[in-house]
Amino acid sequence: MDCSDQYLRMSQKAKEIQESWSPAEGDMFADELCHVSVVNPTILEHLNKSLKDRRGNEYIWLPRQDQLQDIVLPMFENNCHWLFEECYKFLQPPCLTPCESMEQIWLSFVMKEKFAKVWNQEAWVEETG
Repeated sequence: MDCSDQYLRMSQKAKEIQESWSPAEGDMFADELCHVSVVNPTILEHLNKSLKDRRGNEYIWLPRQDQLQDIVLPMFENNCHWLFEECYKFLQPPCLTPCESMEQIWLSFVMKEKFAKVWNQEAWVEETG
């Protein structure tokens, strides 16, 4: 699981992804001090309340690869083969987003396919041409 500063920044700025987070046990997240933790039963209620009260900006969801794949799977009509083929094409040169992990690759793919955005090393921006 990628817990790097780069993935944390990418995840934090992916507002569309963050807004869809419904915390569950086993999810990875970072707090406002960038401490990475795993959701457990003890903090699950606090996280849910915090997000419901819109105070959740202090928590950054770090989606796992399987969670990112679940986000785009419906777009490919449950055809996993085609989904992975499209993601593979996405990685071919010239790659729009230099990625260091599978989570970064899949987050970039989700943002491109679902929201037409690419990572410019600072923010998710509308894809051009």
